[in-house]
Amino acid sequence: MPSPADSNVDDDASSNPADARSDATDTSPNPADARSNTDATSNTVLNAVIGAVVTVVLTFTAFSPILGGAVAGYLEKRDGLRVGAISGAIAALPILLFSLLSMTFLGLFALQAVGVFLLVLFVAFPLILLWVVGLSALGGVLGVYLAEEL
Repeated sequence: MPSPADSNVDDDASSNPADARSDATDTSPNPADARSNTDATSNTVLNAVIGAVVTVVLTFTAFSPILGGAVAGYLEKRDGLRVGAISGAIAALPILLFSLLSMTFLGLFALQAVGVFLLVLFVAFPLILLWVVGLSALGGVLGVYLAEEL
């Protein structure tokens, strides 16, 4: 027959459910956490693509990357710098491809214009990429700010 002291020890161990819960959660992963992390990633990419589409559609305005990044940040409602930068990187692809096609049709790939091509390739393209990604990141921060304030 167990002594009363032994039963108190058992009661102490069973009376603290936080200890029992922490042991259970430490040994087994929660599948809901993994699913929510995947959903957040897919929403981030989707919001960045929506922001990139806004940027490309509004390219005729001077600050379309800010507007596209703001849309992405507003939809994301958190981490605007990251979603805005992703949006800008996605939006820069069609802009750079259009520039490359324009150079092709203008004949800048001719042998006499190799210097101009290299200048555009190593100076203009990185500056365009920096401009679009930087302004989109700024727009993402502004979009998150607007989402929190409205």
